[in-house]
Amino acid sequence: MERIGTLKHERMIGELDLKCLKLENQALDKRHQREREREQHEFRMMQMQLMISQNPQAAASVMMQSRDLTSQGPGQFKFIPELDAATLPSGSSSSLPSLPFSM
Repeated sequence: MERIGTLKHERMIGELDLKCLKLENQALDKRHQREREREQHEFRMMQMQLMISQNPQAAASVMMQSRDLTSQGPGQFKFIPELDAATLPSGSSSSLPSLPFSM
């Protein structure tokens, strides 16, 4: 009878250990997700700064698109096509995307 009580106790300890490990893993996953989101945000900010420094007229377009990105909610990222085009080396402004308006 005493042996059965000991086995139940050991089983409960094992279950609590597993539960603790699971919670620790969830906390680490959340931390890593926040780190990835912060890195993606920093990357997008650097892309925007580069584009604005290369083409100041595109600043208004970038700001409008970045506002659209923030309305999507956390964890939902997309890249702005104009930023990719602006990062390419070019000799003329014809390779830059045209804006729907002028400043």
